[in-house]
Amino acid sequence: MRSHLTSLLFVLLHVSSMQAQATRSVVQVFNPAGIERIILDLSGDVEILSAPGQLVQVETEVVITNGGDPILKALILAKRYSLDNSREGESLHLFYPRRLAPVSVRGTTLDEQIRYRIYLPEGLEAVMKERAAATSVPE
Repeated sequence: MRSHLTSLLFVLLHVSSMQAQATRSVVQVFNPAGIERIILDLSGDVEILSAPGQLVQVETEVVITNGGDPILKALILAKRYSLDNSREGESLHLFYPRRLAPVSVRGTTLDEQIRYRIYLPEGLEAVMKERAAATSVPE
């Protein structure tokens, strides 16, 4: 009987910890007309992929490991993860309008993990501003 109660306790703890994690994606599209290069001023994991068409698509996946879905949804609606852009000559600069400061909820700082998948038209170059590394999408 005691082992059944212990097993039930572990299952309940596991289920409650699963509810505390939330994952959502934000997708933005940019028109690179007249642009030769994209300058990415982003922190987190960045994956650059080739895509058909003429638009740049940025998929931002956000995981909060110690917060629920309502908190993440509120942060997305507040545009916390929305990128801004500016044209600099023949470059398109993608960046956050303000640096992402840590968020605390009820005294606990949220653990945010951010991953970007950037889909570029063929032949467009992507440069990471912070890392100064260049990546080209094959033609």
